[in-house]
Amino acid sequence: MTAPTLQLYKRRWYVLVVFMLIVINQNNIWLTYGATSTTTQEAYGINANWVNALGAAGPVAFLIIYPFSSWAIGAMGLRVSVVAAAALVAAGSVIRVFCMSYDTFWMVGAGQLLNAAAGPIVMSVPPLVSAAWFPAEERTLATALGSVVSALGCGLAFLVGLGVTNVHQLHIMLYAEGGFCVLVFIMSCIYFPSAPPTPPTLSAAERNHVVVVADAKSNTNTNNNGADKYVINDEASALLAKHHHHQHQQQQQQSPPKRDGRLLFKQSIGMFAQRDACLVLLTGGILTGVNGAWVGVIVNILVPLGYSQPSAQLVGLMSTIAGTGGILFGKIHDSYYKNYKGLLLIIYGVLALASFSFTITTSGIYVPHTWSVAIVFVSTPLIGMCGAGIYPILYEALAETTFPVSEDVSAGLVSLINNLACFVYIFVADYLTPLMMNCLLTGTAAVCFFCTIFIRKRYPRSNLDAAGAITTGTV
Repeated sequence: MTAPTLQLYKRRWYVLVVFMLIVINQNNIWLTYGATSTTTQEAYGINANWVNALGAAGPVAFLIIYPFSSWAIGAMGLRVSVVAAAALVAAGSVIRVFCMSYDTFWMVGAGQLLNAAAGPIVMSVPPLVSAAWFPAEERTLATALGSVVSALGCGLAFLVGLGVTNVHQLHIMLYAEGGFCVLVFIMSCIYFPSAPPTPPTLSAAERNHVVVVADAKSNTNTNNNGADKYVINDEASALLAKHHHHQHQQQQQQSPPKRDGRLLFKQSIGMFAQRDACLVLLTGGILTGVNGAWVGVIVNILVPLGYSQPSAQLVGLMSTIAGTGGILFGKIHDSYYKNYKGLLLIIYGVLALASFSFTITTSGIYVPHTWSVAIVFVSTPLIGMCGAGIYPILYEALAETTFPVSEDVSAGLVSLINNLACFVYIFVADYLTPLMMNCLLTGTAAVCFFCTIFIRKRYPRSNLDAAGAITTGTV
């Protein structure tokens, strides 16, 4: 019997680009008012605490909506979930256009909450998109592109915010953002399937319970339309049989149960029961949450220290734009250094050192002006790049340590921890000095570095994919 082929499609890049645009918009809308804090206070007659509250709408909405969204992704599929997220972002951005006074400020909050409601999907789906559409050698890079562009969205908010110096310009910006979000929503409606007709990897086939039969005499070839094609061998068939036997022992049935609250709760608790998965979840979730919140309130951290709003915005812009450099970590993991533990240790260590340097420089301790400027301009991009670079490696580590649990479950759980940490940080920020807020980031990074040392590496998903004989055709 001949094994069915596993195939790649060129359209996978369109799917990824559309999702990336949704991620960019969602993060840009979230940080709009934090990046233009002074102008926002002038426009609505509010103080900095209210601006921080708008930023807190993101993690608050996530904590409330996460259980439903995690169920929805499994029950309704990738397409429905992503299109719904794009619709929420578009609706939230459009609502804000109609409120430019203190009396209608509640509508700003409503718009931010709608945008924030898309957060659980936006943060949970990247590894699911890459696993459904991309081969093993592109998977971490695709996850990096789908997650790290969140930094590009935040950077866009700071970049556009640099040109917003009065209320009229703020209003124009809101119109432009609303129109672009609607355009991306339309693009997602036009084409965004849950999965390709044929899976790209053996782990994707196993997850979807596609029956794959090995044939030792099978040769890999290219089909008539020139798309890439994969045929498995006997070793891959044995690994698939092992995973199916393991699932049969736990579920006592050949087909998987539908995603329900009880199964989701059981899988989530099971991750905390595994030492390695638990360490990856807690260290990655807490550090990304604290780092994201720090970037979100960086203008309010620096302005009390004597920085002007444009200068503080420039620092925030440097941090978030440098975050796109985190894509490099995904490429490194795919092509050069397939060791998620080693990469996490490097990222956490550099982040701790960079934030420590930033804290010392802005703490009031005497540092020569030339050195002070240089340290800020070096440490800030490093914080941004490492903070964003955590995501693709973190998602990959979770996918491996929790396999065969669906990627969106582990990504959703770490995102829940992320948003809880982000909310706590923003909430206590009103009671902390800038020095204390900076120290909190430094201390968190140092603790996470130490805890990561005790993680044991496992690659069951990658081992399954590597067992197949792979031939790449012309795309």
